[in-house]
Amino acid sequence: MRVQTKLFVSLFLITMAFIIAFFIYLGFEQKRLNLLFDERKKEEMLVFDKILELKGGSLKTLAFDYTYWDEMINFLVNNDRAWAEKTIDTGVLLNYSANAIWIYKTDLTQAYSINNLKDANLKDIPLSGDTINNLFLKERFCHFFINTSWGLMEIRGATVHPTADAERKTPPQGYFFVCRLWNNDYISELATATGNTIAITPVSEKQPVSNAKIGLIAFSKILTGWDKSPLMRLNASIKAKSIKYSNELSKKQLFLFLIFAGIILIFIFLSLRHWVNVPLKLISAALSKNDITCIDNLQKEKTEFGDISRLIFKFFKQKEELNHEISEHKKIEEAQRQLVAIIEATPDFVGFADAKDKHIIYVNKAGRKMCGIGNDEDVTKLKIYDVHPEWTNKMFAEEILPAAVRDGTWTGECAFLDIRDRHEIPVLMVLSSHKASNGEVEVFSTISRNITERKKTEEELRTAYDKLKQTQIQLIQSAKMSGVGSLAAGVAHEINNPLTGVLNNVQLIKMSIAENKDFNVGDFKELLDSMEESAQRCVNITRALLDFGRPSKGIFQPVSIKETIGKILILIRHELEMGNIKIEREIEPNLPEIKADSQLLQQAIFDIVSNARWAIQKKSKEEGGVITIKACYEPNKDTVDISISDTGIGIPEENLKRVFEPFFTTKGVGEGSGLGLFMVYNIIKEHKGNIEVESKPNQGTTFKISLPVV
Repeated sequence: MRVQTKLFVSLFLITMAFIIAFFIYLGFEQKRLNLLFDERKKEEMLVFDKILELKGGSLKTLAFDYTYWDEMINFLVNNDRAWAEKTIDTGVLLNYSANAIWIYKTDLTQAYSINNLKDANLKDIPLSGDTINNLFLKERFCHFFINTSWGLMEIRGATVHPTADAERKTPPQGYFFVCRLWNNDYISELATATGNTIAITPVSEKQPVSNAKIGLIAFSKILTGWDKSPLMRLNASIKAKSIKYSNELSKKQLFLFLIFAGIILIFIFLSLRHWVNVPLKLISAALSKNDITCIDNLQKEKTEFGDISRLIFKFFKQKEELNHEISEHKKIEEAQRQLVAIIEATPDFVGFADAKDKHIIYVNKAGRKMCGIGNDEDVTKLKIYDVHPEWTNKMFAEEILPAAVRDGTWTGECAFLDIRDRHEIPVLMVLSSHKASNGEVEVFSTISRNITERKKTEEELRTAYDKLKQTQIQLIQSAKMSGVGSLAAGVAHEINNPLTGVLNNVQLIKMSIAENKDFNVGDFKELLDSMEESAQRCVNITRALLDFGRPSKGIFQPVSIKETIGKILILIRHELEMGNIKIEREIEPNLPEIKADSQLLQQAIFDIVSNARWAIQKKSKEEGGVITIKACYEPNKDTVDISISDTGIGIPEENLKRVFEPFFTTKGVGEGSGLGLFMVYNIIKEHKGNIEVESKPNQGTTFKISLPVV
């Protein structure tokens, strides 16, 4: 298509587009105004209905409230007119904006009536008896209009029922009617309240019509008679200024739209004149500046200038691609050189191998040195299995390579093999698989770090730990033996007392036998029971001493805290009594067992009780003191909590943080080594427990131990 033809066709199409758009806009605008008018009309009708409902609400309330009332029934039954004149007077009519009230009995005889229009003709409701019966055949309430000599009246009626029958299910006891006169004053009041012009007309007259152009909103409501037939028409109308303003604004907008469209058309016409000059200028600029961005849009057109632009663009594009390829090739070569330099400089083994035949493709300098491969040696002649020991090759076949293929990466410890002297080098390996475009694994790569020195360090640490553990066991056993030595006198005294009783009883039995050869064994039952009890006490003391002195085997099994504390107190009781120290025990029954080494746990409790005895004696040997041992189960933590308190000299605040440090002691020379509480702390931690200490000078010390249950 020639340029001149394009200019004419484009201008014609643009003009037609503007004309079509104008008419479309005109139609949409008219539709919008109609919708706006309809919405406003609905709002006005809704507001009008609400106000009518509010204005008529007083009659409805009066008819409802005065017709389920026991006193009203008493009035109808007893003909108590004085009550009616006092209760239903003109004040009621005024309060409820009513003009007349009529009350009838069920036989349709009038019981009472009142009106404020001073009209004797309104003594009876202008309805026949049959009409009243028909009104309440199906419903308990009625609402209708009637024409009278006074004008249009609104009437509401209801049947009379007891107070307890608010739902009016019982038979009617009478009929109650109330009316309001729709005179000019009331209609004016309605007009003021609604903001509308209101008129009451016969149904036959023509209904007013709304006019959207001038903003006139008109509507009507049918007022029905007692038989639901149309009686009169209530006409309402209002001029909506906003609708009128919207119409005028729409006309102005259309006028502005036409002016704007004319300006646009003139602008387009002037722009089209440059369709020839602009392409020539762009092509000239592209050739002179070597900048094809000038003709990016022009080369897309199917015109003579578009053909020329595409040829120029193709030429410059080929030139740019050639320069780019040369630049990218140089960048790739530089990146490869840098990558090789980094890989060669890294101290870790870096290598690649073919995933199909397992031949090695590349190994860096550190990897060659690790495996004893010469710098000039061709690594492609080697396979993966040639540089690993047999056990690692088995791992490669069964675990490493399958995991790398499945997961993409395998990480773990294995070993390389020095192919010269065949010694193994332990490494931490990361082996990855690399897939081709078809999804098959093409290459394996690895980065492996020599961990020979780490392995040596781990072995040395393991050996040192074993030695330290053995030393700790020896220290604990030494402390036990020291404790046994310190308890020797007390234990001997504890055993001597029951043994003395046994010997005395034996001598008494022998004397009795010598005096009476015809004896009966039953005669000595009390003596034998006493001997058995004393012997059993010796057995318990001996067992406790043997159990305490037995070396720890490092076996953790269910242990009773109550029994453990009891064994310790058996051994140390005499020493405590000699120092005038009382033991108070508060141990919950049925404590759950803990998993512990019984010998270690006994040693820990023994050391704490021994320290408590020392602290009490240090404070006052004559007065003595009290050691309180408590044990309870904490369900929230699932632990057995033990507390050992004394009334000794206490620990200064500055020493509290150091009591569990090795070789820290406040005792004099020969009184302590400073290892007791240090070993107690380690024993509790070995049992996965926790130990804390609280103390105040001259007020005593409390050790709190928490141990997990089985």
